[in-house]
Amino acid sequence: MTERLSVFSNYDNKIKVVYAMSELMETIPFEKLTIAEICEAAGLSRATFYRYFDDKYSVAQWHCDYVSEKGSNQIGRTLSWHQGYYASEARFAEMDEFYRNVGKTGNYNALDVYALRARETALIETITEYYHVKMTSKLLFQVEAVVNCEVSMLPRWHYGKVDATLEEVCDWMVSMVPDNLFEMLNTPIEPHAIHFDPSDGPIHLDKRQQPPHRHHSS
Repeated sequence: MTERLSVFSNYDNKIKVVYAMSELMETIPFEKLTIAEICEAAGLSRATFYRYFDDKYSVAQWHCDYVSEKGSNQIGRTLSWHQGYYASEARFAEMDEFYRNVGKTGNYNALDVYALRARETALIETITEYYHVKMTSKLLFQVEAVVNCEVSMLPRWHYGKVDATLEEVCDWMVSMVPDNLFEMLNTPIEPHAIHFDPSDGPIHLDKRQQPPHRHHSS
């Protein structure tokens, strides 16, 4: 259970499962994938699979959590709004086909539903535990609105429905954040604390210094 709960543990084996599922879904719909097929393709035993995951849905959930913990969940902690969005979406873009196939399921565990709950929890945790700000009805409404916008609009870019660069779509997403929430979290508490594992490969964050105040475009 401990290994399953730790998003950063046993990366090599977990990512093997992700890649195996991605390859299998080129010919087999996600809903029809079996654990036996996934284990065979990943070169892992069923016992090893279940040491890390509850089921095939939790494989995508783990990868989503892993990428988010390196990106958007670090907003206000170690990254600015723009940097956090960019770090996450650049990683998600590398697995677009995987997420597109997983996202076709209508199950309650569908990734968009899971991502919504997980992202709201992380953002509230940043506000309350890192900044020690009490959640009000207004602030909770704003958090839910921002997260709903993230989960509904950012995938549109990945699916080719938004004609923009990643840099642009991250700028647009940041522009949707309410001013008070933007100002609260845009200057991270520990800007140099984020660590990208060597296994991740290079991540090209926006190198611009994020200003303490938002620049409104006309």
